[in-house]
Amino acid sequence: MLSLTGAIPALADVAADRATCLTAQKDARAAAAACNRLIDSAGYSGAKLAEVYHRRGSWYLDLGRNTAAVKDFTEAIRLRPGRALLFNDRGFANMRAGNNAAALRDFNAALELRPQLIIALLNRSALQRGLGATGAALRDLDRIIELRPKEPRIWMERGLLLVTLNRLPEAIRDFTKVIELVPKSGAAHNNRAWSLFKTGEPAKALPDANRAVVLDPDDASARDTRAHILEALGRKDEAIREYRAALALRPGLDSSRKALARLGEKP
Repeated sequence: MLSLTGAIPALADVAADRATCLTAQKDARAAAAACNRLIDSAGYSGAKLAEVYHRRGSWYLDLGRNTAAVKDFTEAIRLRPGRALLFNDRGFANMRAGNNAAALRDFNAALELRPQLIIALLNRSALQRGLGATGAALRDLDRIIELRPKEPRIWMERGLLLVTLNRLPEAIRDFTKVIELVPKSGAAHNNRAWSLFKTGEPAKALPDANRAVVLDPDDASARDTRAHILEALGRKDEAIREYRAALALRPGLDSSRKALARLGEKP
């Protein structure tokens, strides 16, 4: 007797698994399982199979299975070696897994294929910053700003990096650009206030610090910034209240705790 169906999945099941595997889902585990079934069905090859491996790798990343994600992205690259995004995503998985040298090779490969791939530039910048290669990290952020001058996140990232390099006037300009693009960014006002304070200009910093607290009253960092500025302006009682407000929001905030101790006050 002939086996008319055997173990071949029903068309409806395949369609459901494809939808679950390849589209946005809340349940990463279920989505990865759907991808498994598609791969096991042997009904996919070439670019379509690469897409399934790519998607499963992304679900594995969501699940924290970084090594498994690297393997899936590698299989997708074998099937579609000219797709830059696959190298970027494998680079991200390698970075998450602590394979920094491999991650850097992948981001470089992605950018050789697509020199203007923003996500690869951003990921490579983050990796190189973590490795201490701040000059290279800064160059990638510079390139992104050339390509996307109206992207506030990148101006903010570059400003923060410039602060770590103690290039405060340049950082202030970048935070100012963020504020121009997103006037209600409490973080940008706070970062500009802190940078102005660190340049020795607390009076200029205070309006930004006040604005940051108005925009984000529950941001402990903004409270801490304003407290430091008030202290520098000789407004000790107000500074103490702000340090305590910061600690109420974030009890482990060492900066505020040390400041109160310096002032002879309890948290």
